[in-house]
Amino acid sequence: MIKIPRLFIHDKSYATDKISPVSRWVLTEESIPYRKWDGIATKLYKDQWYIRSIRRRDGIDDKDIHTIFYPVDLLQDYVYGWLKTDYSPYLPYLTEALATEPYSDRLFGTENGWEQGTYELMGPNILGNPEKLERHWLMPHHRSPQLSEVSMLGKDISYDSLLTIFSTYDCEGCVWYERNGYRKTKLRRRDFRSLARGMA
Repeated sequence: MIKIPRLFIHDKSYATDKISPVSRWVLTEESIPYRKWDGIATKLYKDQWYIRSIRRRDGIDDKDIHTIFYPVDLLQDYVYGWLKTDYSPYLPYLTEALATEPYSDRLFGTENGWEQGTYELMGPNILGNPEKLERHWLMPHHRSPQLSEVSMLGKDISYDSLLTIFSTYDCEGCVWYERNGYRKTKLRRRDFRSLARGMA
């Protein structure tokens, strides 16, 4: 699990009006802007569920690497990767979410079921429940609702246009997926200094 790059260059905690060099592809390539949900990333791979995990390098032993924890991205003293949910304290919430359909099927009336890929685990016991859900759900990232006003911008993306849009949106943010490729970039509502001050 490699961290998705930010759309804008940051000055400490907040976005500047300069698009990051690794994300400038959104100005030239077709992309799909999906709603970003505020939960914990999970993954279904070969009938095994995993959950996003961050661990110190000195806290990972050979047993973890081969049977429990799968490191992907190495950043200074920490390792980002996937933890088997059997060993996660979030297992009861994942189990509840799996007792019904994916959240996208509930929202859109579809029947896609559980597909291989990544999901967002959300609900009452996840990060203080910022999505204000009454039970635990799994939202497939690739079936998340598209943000229509962001989509209408096309490649004409700028700090000011996105600030105007996110001033009216009550969601965590946006993740752009390259339509004909694999690149992604993200923006959180709280990346804007003026909007972060108004958040709880």
